[in-house]
Amino acid sequence: MPARNLDQSARDALLGIRPENYLGGIARFYDLAAGNLQALVEQGFADPEDRHDGAPSLGEILEFLKAHPQFTAHGYAGNTTRGDYRVSLEGVETAKRVSKQTLDDFIGRFRFARDFRIHPPYCCFESKEAAVDGPSAPAPTMAQSGRATD
Repeated sequence: MPARNLDQSARDALLGIRPENYLGGIARFYDLAAGNLQALVEQGFADPEDRHDGAPSLGEILEFLKAHPQFTAHGYAGNTTRGDYRVSLEGVETAKRVSKQTLDDFIGRFRFARDFRIHPPYCCFESKEAAVDGPSAPAPTMAQSGRATD
């Protein structure tokens, strides 16, 4: 594993985390775009080989976000007081309408997630319970999204 950049304030700026967001050394982040994820990798804050609970690797998720910029990632970060200082991605999502090709790519990559949802126009994956709702379902809130696994 490559050496990690321990400049937590610079990392947290890329993630949109404020110091008061930490609870027990962990802070959640949302709406992480491909550009910021790429910067996290390039600056040594995130390892493209890292995985969260069997999810696709951070690098695989970055590849998807670059190809489909209407999607963003979410997850959590541990601070420097923890032995597991890292960035963990738990899922990707969009609330924007997507093309059939984009939807097919999303389904192809993430369909085995424990929590895989398509609520047009909202798509997300994470690793909790499985659910697929029809077009009349309301768009879920962030709290309703889950994590990805194999």
